[in-house]
Amino acid sequence: MEKPHHLAAAFIAGFGVAKPGAEARMGRVSLRSKASGEIRRRQAAANICFEYGLYQVEQPSTSLAAHYANDWWETYEGALPLAAKALEAGTAGRDEWLTILLHIQAVWPRHPDFERDVNEQGARRGLPPVAGDFLERLRQAALKENRQVMAASRFAVLRRDERAERFLLNDKGFATFGDHEAGMVFPLTREVAVLMALGRVRPGEDYEQLPRVERIVNARGMRLLNDLAWDHAGIRCVISHPDDDPQLAGLTDHDRTFKMTPRRQRPYRHTREPRLLDWATATA
Repeated sequence: MEKPHHLAAAFIAGFGVAKPGAEARMGRVSLRSKASGEIRRRQAAANICFEYGLYQVEQPSTSLAAHYANDWWETYEGALPLAAKALEAGTAGRDEWLTILLHIQAVWPRHPDFERDVNEQGARRGLPPVAGDFLERLRQAALKENRQVMAASRFAVLRRDERAERFLLNDKGFATFGDHEAGMVFPLTREVAVLMALGRVRPGEDYEQLPRVERIVNARGMRLLNDLAWDHAGIRCVISHPDDDPQLAGLTDHDRTFKMTPRRQRPYRHTREPRLLDWATATA
């Protein structure tokens, strides 16, 4: 039976080590369970981050196809690992960036925690819980509507300082921070991530063009970003290269939601910006 992955296996494998003679999705990674804290080493990427029955449509129709989810994932999954590596290498063009945007567009509704998330939001508005095909319709709608959110946002490329720890990946593929979760971080490889500042688009900007803003994240900033990955609500695990097991072991629960980066955090090298999103909010 095919495993419904909520993160593409070949993408996950890009954070690990390739298995000689095997396809990319069989690359080995380490992961740490959020529930137990246990670290599982040298796991095949193809054997993690999936859930049977996920995206199952009980009554297919013209507005909700039986395989709507897989059809969506197939539009970008095959190209994503190379696109991520191209961004890391500084050789990405428009096609690679558009592939990365499709990944960013999908990660939230693709995760199993989407059900809890939308039901909590609905409960705050006095709505009954949803499941089954109605949930899948909401998932499909979110996949489409996320593009509008992205069009109203600004993007930056984050690279780690060579003296800092590497990016870790949680099984949601992103983490949020700031007032009203105004910032979203999407690790793409151990060396590079994309930072999205919600609602900060400027006149004339086109989010489908490669970001002009790049920042090098210092050791303090990388620790903050990896803490965000671990503390993000609803995750099941955090993933790393086997060489980065000490980073996994060092993750701890902070019992806070990182509403704001500390004012004097200064997470970037070569800038005096005190917070992660200052580049997006500056008037100059």
